[in-house]
Amino acid sequence: MDDIKKAFDLVYEKHRNQKRKLQNIPYIVHILDVTSILMKNNCSERVIVSGILHDIIEDTDVTIDEIRNQFGTEVSEIVSKLSEDKSKTWEERKQKNMDTLMHGSEEMMLVRCADILSNAKDLIFYIDVYGEDMWSLFKRGKDKQEWYYRGLLDSLVVIKNYQMYKEYNELVNKIF
Repeated sequence: MDDIKKAFDLVYEKHRNQKRKLQNIPYIVHILDVTSILMKNNCSERVIVSGILHDIIEDTDVTIDEIRNQFGTEVSEIVSKLSEDKSKTWEERKQKNMDTLMHGSEEMMLVRCADILSNAKDLIFYIDVYGEDMWSLFKRGKDKQEWYYRGLLDSLVVIKNYQMYKEYNELVNKIF
């Protein structure tokens, strides 16, 4: 549990001034949701810590070496493989994400599933508030979003027996 507290402290420090897309809520709310999903699915502490840190490399000045030094090789590998290269196009980043998951560890899949489940729950909220006009708020519209969300279902099929995968599958079918 010490690593979980340490990860939250780091994430709070680095993400505290960031907000979620389309809403003026603190980014840390997403991290808390991802953590809750992983805990409810009885994931290991290493997976939970990786979930807490999943966006820190791409969205802050923290380096993968810092993650390795503070949390170990296993956590840093999961975080590194899930981090996106923001210099690439959205389509390139999302395709690489799906390809990496297809050949990745179950632990990595659990973190991505919790992340994307949290995002899918946000999409349901946006649809309830904005209706179908919600898709115009994204740089990539509904068709591209559906391509990615459904592609992740295929990439994560190894963990299909986890409750979070089942919930994600239900939400994707509700959204699209």
